[in-house]
Order: sequence, then C-alpha cells, then structure tokens
Amino acid sequence: MDTTSKSNKKYLGLFLDTPRKQLFEHCCEIFPEIVENLDELERREIEGAVELAMKKSGADAENYNDIKIRTSFGEMLLATVESMVYRERELKSSIPEQSLITNSNVANAIPGLRTDTENLVPVVHKGRLVAETKITINILNDKNVRMSESITEYDKMAHDAICTLWASGNKTMTADMIYRAMNGFVETEKVSPKAIRSIETALRKMERTTIDIDRTEQFRAAGIIATQDSQAVISEKMINLRVIRVRTGGVVKTAYRILNIPIVYSYSLLEDQVLSVPRELLNTKDVLRSSESIMMIRYNLLRWIETMKRFPEESDNIIRYESLYNLLGNPPERQAKAAIRSNTVKLLDNYVKMNYIAGYSQFKHGAVIVGVKIQLNPGDRATIPADAEEEV
Repeated sequence: MDTTSKSNKKYLGLFLDTPRKQLFEHCCEIFPEIVENLDELERREIEGAVELAMKKSGADAENYNDIKIRTSFGEMLLATVESMVYRERELKSSIPEQSLITNSNVANAIPGLRTDTENLVPVVHKGRLVAETKITINILNDKNVRMSESITEYDKMAHDAICTLWASGNKTMTADMIYRAMNGFVETEKVSPKAIRSIETALRKMERTTIDIDRTEQFRAAGIIATQDSQAVISEKMINLRVIRVRTGGVVKTAYRILNIPIVYSYSLLEDQVLSVPRELLNTKDVLRSSESIMMIRYNLLRWIETMKRFPEESDNIIRYESLYNLLGNPPERQAKAAIRSNTVKLLDNYVKMNYIAGYSQFKHGAVIVGVKIQLNPGDRATIPADAEEEV
C-alpha cells in the first residue's frame, strides 16, 4: 500500500521498539489520513502525539495485537494529529521577487474547456502540429457555493499566483496573499472582502476539480513510448489543499496548506513552459485599478510579451485586440471594446516607462484599430500584418 510504504520511509524510524512500529504501521493502513496529517508536523510534535494516543488508548507491548486496542490507538492518534494540524499557528511568508505564468498548451487551453468530456489540445512545435494532448476536467459541484461550470481565466490567474507563492517557499497561504501575488503587491496593501471572496471561490473550485492529462500521443511522437499498449496519463486535483487556521499580524485567519505541486504547474515545468516576470510588472495601481478585466488584460499582455522575448524566432511581436475581446467575453458594445484598447495602451505605456519594452504602435484595418506591434528593443521593427492598411 502506498500509504504504508510512505509511513515506513518517513516515520517508522521514530519508533525504537518493534511493537510500536507494528502498531503505527497497522494504524496507517486503517487510517491513511494519519500520514497526510503527520506531514504537517514537526518530529517532536509527532512523538508527543504518539505518546498521548498510547496513554488514551491503553496500548502497550502486551496488548498491541488486540484489534480493539489498535483501532482505539488509531482513532486517538488521528484525532490528536488533526487537532495539532488545525490549531492556530503563526504564518510565516516570503514575498516573491518573480511572478510565474504557466504557458504550456494545457495551461493556456484549460480556461473554458468543456467538463466531463475528453478535450483535444494541439501540441505545436515550430508552427507544426506534432501531436494532441487529451485533457479531461471534472468539477465536483458544491451546492453551498455558486461557481461557474468551467475553469475561467480568473481561476488560472489565481492558480499561477498560488504557484508563484509555492515556488517561493510559501506552502501555506491566505486568500489575501494570493490576491496580492496576482497584483504584484507586497504585505501592506488592503484587500477588499469582494476580492477575498473571489479568491476563496476560485480555490474551492480548483480543489474540487480533477484534471486528467493524457500525453500518450505526444510521447509516441517524441519516441518516448514505443509500444501501442503503453500510456502516459497523470491525474490530480488542480489544487490539492487543506484548510487550516493561522495567526498573522495578531489576527486569526483561514489559510490554505498546498499539499503538493499543482498538476498544471508540474506539467508546464516538464514542458519548459513556465514564464517568469518581475513582480513589479503586475503592480499597476498607479496606472489602473485592479478590476478583474484589468487583471486579465495585464496578465495576458505579460504572457504574450514574455513569450515574444523568450521565443523571438516564433513570434511576429503582434497582439491582436480580437484576442483580448475574446478573453473578456467578446463584448458587442463599441464602448466596451474601446475601453479594452484604452486600458491596453495605458498598460503598455507603463511598461515602456518601466523599460520592460522599448515601445509599441497600433495598426488599423480600414478604419478599425485591430492590434498593436510590440517593440521589444530599441531599433526593433515588427513587420506590419498583411491585413493592416496603416499605423496609428
């Protein structure tokens, strides 16, 4: 059993006598949650929990084979370690210097994919389709929380903020920490109750979302899998977490312990498709307030520009406004589209000021402004698209 072998490796060495080792091993088979909770504790806490459970259950070397004693010991140990895990504790956190953006084919496709069905996502290399990745997303409904039936762009931004914090050593985080990471903030900025509720809803959804990623065809195309009966499938919750209580700044808050590396982040790392941008680029509060639409525009501008910088041979340095309209629900109103273009320009002006890009220019198709050309470095000149008639 996986749980038993895990406990053998990590915890059986704590016990000096064989009866206790056998008692502990047996209890982990009956109550596998014990090991999951022990991962949260320090060695001295584990030893104390075992001693307390031994006393409360009456277990000793003479009666450890008694099934009632074993069961009682397991129940006591589980209750003890759970109370330790869920107790209030002081939250220690570090501020990430870099913000991560998952940029793999799976990461970029997940927002909006249909649930409870197999989705085919293309794997493109140097402009050529080489395979397809099969993705199945299942979201377990929660009658107590209203949430969309698919993973949204906002969920993906929250996911990447969690990965940013995780990669910086923050295995435990609060909703306001995640929101600050999404916006390049540090520790002092106040987060509104509405923003916290949005993060909590996204967390609840991702925790209830299982993602299956089938890379079999991709591995066959790369020659990693040779036989027809071999498969390469990974399956995991989008975010595997445990809710705990922490004390920070003298205030007790709900926090989230991230139990393992998120599956989409892990996949993107394997594909070498995790982008990194300076945290300050997300902090645009002096230019635009961070509404959800502004956050989505900013996030994707950075994703596209950073991709241009990382893969210059595969990019024409062009961003079409149609892509942003689609991300924001393709609003039919002219004023709404004009607002998207205006906000894009304000963000790009800010990135020029911060020396992230050298410049940009908009281009038209007829009388309609359809996109922007990004100048990454001084002297660069992007090719005007064939359907562009003039620059703005």
